[in-house]
Amino acid sequence: MKMRLFHILFAIVLGCACNSFAAPDKDSAWAAEATNVVVSLNSSKINGAAEVLKLPRVLEALNIDFFEQCKVGPSKQEMKDSKELWYVVNIPIRIHAVGRNSSNEYAPARYVRELSVRVALLVRKPKSKLKDARELKESRDKGAREKDAYYILTKEFTIADIPMRRAIKNSAGKDVGEAEVQLGMFVSQASVYAMLGVFNETTAFSGNSIAGYAVEATFKGESCREIEGKNAKNMRPGETPSSFLFSSKLISEVGSRNWWSSSRNYFETPSAELSCISETPYAPFYAPYYPRVKPMYGKPDAPSSGHSSSSEDGDSSSDSSSSPSSSSNSSTRSTL
Repeated sequence: MKMRLFHILFAIVLGCACNSFAAPDKDSAWAAEATNVVVSLNSSKINGAAEVLKLPRVLEALNIDFFEQCKVGPSKQEMKDSKELWYVVNIPIRIHAVGRNSSNEYAPARYVRELSVRVALLVRKPKSKLKDARELKESRDKGAREKDAYYILTKEFTIADIPMRRAIKNSAGKDVGEAEVQLGMFVSQASVYAMLGVFNETTAFSGNSIAGYAVEATFKGESCREIEGKNAKNMRPGETPSSFLFSSKLISEVGSRNWWSSSRNYFETPSAELSCISETPYAPFYAPYYPRVKPMYGKPDAPSSGHSSSSEDGDSSSDSSSSPSSSSNSSTRSTL
């Protein structure tokens, strides 16, 4: 009896010991924060046209009777007659990140604490806004250029605490953390009017209004490289992993130049503005659908200047003058 009890106790102790040497907690294979980050557009989410959504007026969800009584808000009739609203252009991006785990080894990162981005958005001009509209349509030999038919809008801001939802293997076979998020670029009716000359027409601004977009990212003061992905070889001239053009005519004219670069001035800059969600009435309602802008409410922090981008392998379709130096990205190249 004593021997059997001894065997039982020994088995329990042995089991506990074996469990203590079992596979470590899966989270130990992760790094708490990213030290190296690469960013590109998420081409799998880009279809025939850009995603542009119309947003309702926030006041529609509030008690209008209360505001009428206080004489501080619109009347029910004013609410009914007004078509004032905002639009949002959703730009999908992918983020890959690695950091140092508890063993000081490179591992997929759980979070990217801060990422600075610069977004460039191309908007088609209406015919009424085109200079030499007839020449543009009939012949390029008369001095009109395809690029004269577009406005360019840019926005710089910082997003924070981006969670990596899963670990995958990148093109080099290394484990990295990945996140697929959308950058929401909000356009007010005032900005639509400044660009298109149309007031209170809810259908004036749509996916067909967007001719292209590009995203440049900076992490800890260094320009992030691009995630080339499997579709890199299928890119048309003028496209990069971080830029996309919906106009074939524009692609043939712009070629392989960095049309989105702040130093290029290929396109006209209007008085219209792009806004982050933190600058809109929708911040308390829609913020969870986007990466957190820093700060969450109000004008975003402007990231450091000097954005530029190159491909994951170091080959860039951009001009050499806008490519980052190899030394500035040497640590990133060795881990991602």
